[in-house]
Amino acid sequence: MRWILTHRIMKISLIEQFPELRRSGLAAAYFPAYNNSRRLFHILDVTLVSIVVKGSCTHLIGRDAYEQRGPSLGITSCGVPHCIIADKEDIEIYNLYLNFDKLVLPLLPRPLDDALLMLFPLNMAANRIPRVNLEGREGCIEAVTALNREFSEKQIACDTAAGELFKLFLIGACRGVLTSGIQIAKNDEMPGEFRIERVRRKLDRDFRDKISLAQLAETAGLNRNYLCRAFRRYAGKTIFDYLLERRIQAAMLRLRQSGDKIISIAYECGFQDLSHFNRTFKRLAGKTPVEYRKSFKPRLSPAVRHTTAPLETGAATPFSERIKS
Repeated sequence: MRWILTHRIMKISLIEQFPELRRSGLAAAYFPAYNNSRRLFHILDVTLVSIVVKGSCTHLIGRDAYEQRGPSLGITSCGVPHCIIADKEDIEIYNLYLNFDKLVLPLLPRPLDDALLMLFPLNMAANRIPRVNLEGREGCIEAVTALNREFSEKQIACDTAAGELFKLFLIGACRGVLTSGIQIAKNDEMPGEFRIERVRRKLDRDFRDKISLAQLAETAGLNRNYLCRAFRRYAGKTIFDYLLERRIQAAMLRLRQSGDKIISIAYECGFQDLSHFNRTFKRLAGKTPVEYRKSFKPRLSPAVRHTTAPLETGAATPFSERIKS
């Protein structure tokens, strides 16, 4: 389903409203009985993670409509027009606000680290399908509830405690990604998009392997030419560009997490030629692999950083260099 944005869109600065967004880059809000029937689109200056605990709603993001039923989470990128319609029943919802100019996402073990990149790709603007079912993931809701309580009660070291709880939440959410996948928007203009989504998921899962267009066409049940056109329309980029970006994202993660040789990381992430890897990395990340690794050497995740400098007083560092689209 597509909506036409013909009215004024309100811009809201949450960074000004929440001091914790300026400190640690993480804040939370709780709405026990949210109800709204008006399409009041707004833009936030942070990334929004909406966790619907109970009830159902329609989340309008740009021109896409997402049916969301609790328990589930949805992610709205910074600067994207959106609103939540809940006119049939009240919904219980938590909002997490992420300021990636301050927040450093925690390092997670494999395969959770790959799932984390599906939730928060380095190119957030390309994240058109950020919906995850949390059914059976009670730990996620418990972590968010405790996280919100930390900020509400404003006890000593609340930022540090919230960072630990955020990591627990992400572990549960990434498990949900690996189990149930990421749900897609309803789009009447592309009734066969589930076939393209099947291809996108294969690229996310098997990006380290050699993947041929013939294999992808067989996965989708479409001919090659039509698949290429449909994928570009769906993802906003070619299959080849999507695969390269996915491999570079994984390489960025390995460069931050390990001291492995760059050539080993290149091969591990699906590249067969080191010079090709270096050129692609520089084009997408704006730095060479060596420069990128050096820029992250002193950076620690919130779960580790509080042992050397409290989040409440220490200066946080950005999560990543954004890939320029």
